[in-house]
Amino acid sequence: MVNYKVYIYTGEAESAGTDAHVYLKIFGTKGTLSKSNLDDPNDSDDFEAGETNSVVIPSRQDIGDITKITIGHDNKNKKPGWYLDGVKIINLSTRKQWNFPAYRWLAKDEGDGKTEISLVPGAEMVHYSYIGNYPKDRENGWSHECNGVCHDDRNWYFTQNGNIWKFPVSYDLKKSCNSEDTIIGIYKNPYGHHLGDIDCYNGYLFVPVDDDGKPYIAVFPTSDIHKKVAYQTMYKGDTVFDSIGWVAINPKDGKLFTSDGELSRNNPIMVYTIDFQAIAKGSGNFLKQYARVYVTDEEGQYLTRGWMQGGCFDNQNHLHIINGSPYKYPQNGTLLNYSNKKGGITVYEIPPLSNGQTAYVKVRARSNQSHHFRFQFNSIGEEPEGITYWDLDGKGAPGISGQLHAIMLDNAGKGADDLYFKHYRRI
Repeated sequence: MVNYKVYIYTGEAESAGTDAHVYLKIFGTKGTLSKSNLDDPNDSDDFEAGETNSVVIPSRQDIGDITKITIGHDNKNKKPGWYLDGVKIINLSTRKQWNFPAYRWLAKDEGDGKTEISLVPGAEMVHYSYIGNYPKDRENGWSHECNGVCHDDRNWYFTQNGNIWKFPVSYDLKKSCNSEDTIIGIYKNPYGHHLGDIDCYNGYLFVPVDDDGKPYIAVFPTSDIHKKVAYQTMYKGDTVFDSIGWVAINPKDGKLFTSDGELSRNNPIMVYTIDFQAIAKGSGNFLKQYARVYVTDEEGQYLTRGWMQGGCFDNQNHLHIINGSPYKYPQNGTLLNYSNKKGGITVYEIPPLSNGQTAYVKVRARSNQSHHFRFQFNSIGEEPEGITYWDLDGKGAPGISGQLHAIMLDNAGKGADDLYFKHYRRI
């Protein structure tokens, strides 16, 4: 007997969940396996938007390498339409797994009107489970007005209220700290200005800086965070950025991603190549514009993401951005509230880009609707900040595990900001 564990990922489009009965057929090189009804008898409301449902299907034999699946539903009950992100299957004996991304509607009144689809193995999908805060509700000194986070193989890096910090991964971030302690590997650079969400690549920190209306990116070697070696003012074409709150570097190809303070139809993500020889020479022209990326929802409609706070990549071309504001701000006579529905974490799969290309990418996951991948904050002081991707399972980081790590600050009340460092596990 061989058991196969099947994960079914329902998407996060509006009304993505289904009340219909879901079925699955699996085709392997040595046989087939099917289940006519995947409904969970203990969950009357499964296959809802943002949910991950799982089931174990027993087989009398190993069906070999899985080459295809067919999945669909019977189109019955009140709301049968379903947006399927995809399916993951794991052979629990061999631990081999197969991914079947879909990212499409199975509905009579959406897409092509079909309620069944056949899928072949593809890239791993990006889904997370929230596993808690650490530190939680802490005023740690270094965390007041904490705006950014990144890492290298052995250290955390944070930006805070004009300061750049470096902590070894073995340091307990729950502890209070206000100054350097080089004996245990804590370093602080009181650089000044407003520093955004940073990233680390090829032995350098890339720090977005707002400086009196002329935003720029400063570069510091990780070996000496006190030493600024280069900086470059940021332009969109011939126009200086209004503000800059984040940078994210794709470890696959070294391209740097950033944006103005808002993403919209008129404000894309800007993509740059990095010239490390120019950085070594202290040049102010080490970034060259390469491409533009517009973000859209599941239907391909432009998304607006205001108050951009942070960004990071995993190791599979998924860009995670985090945005949101703790208050309702007036703009053109209206009030904008970037709590939850318009804020939080959003994930996009970045395709291979060519020089001069304009790309459009659809959302792959978002924390403001998912039942598992949740980043809730309110409009009375709570604010998203930086984000980084670092697999810390079994890495000796006190109190911290998982792969995705995001900062939330509580600005309400008196005294320093309360730090909530949120952690998520890839599922």
